[in-house]
Amino acid sequence: MAKRFERSAAKEQYWREVIDGWRRSGGGVRQWCTQRQISEPSFYSWRKTLAKRDAAAAPVPPVRQRVRRKRAAAMIPVEIVPPSNQPQSAPLEIILSGGVQVLVRAHCQPALLREALAALRPERKESASC
Repeated sequence: MAKRFERSAAKEQYWREVIDGWRRSGGGVRQWCTQRQISEPSFYSWRKTLAKRDAAAAPVPPVRQRVRRKRAAAMIPVEIVPPSNQPQSAPLEIILSGGVQVLVRAHCQPALLREALAALRPERKESASC
């Protein structure tokens, strides 16, 4: 019964040649086995067995350990500034006759400014646009 588990060098060589031939062919396993009258389950079994044997025989590369250095925790001051889509500009100050002052902010809508000026000076037509 001990013979059953002994390795046959000739059998292993045969299956290595079969599997190498299949790899070189670039075709599918089923077609390869059918053309050569080889048992497909045997092909898969031997392919797995030989892959395990090759992996066990391959030298294991040494594991390179990474040296970790501890870094001191650092606090960095942060200033939170609200986002601005448009550059800030100085407000526009309009002084009308009679001492009326109009302060126009940077993002004033032109239509709103025209209406406000028209309401303050109804006797004159607006001559310039914003």
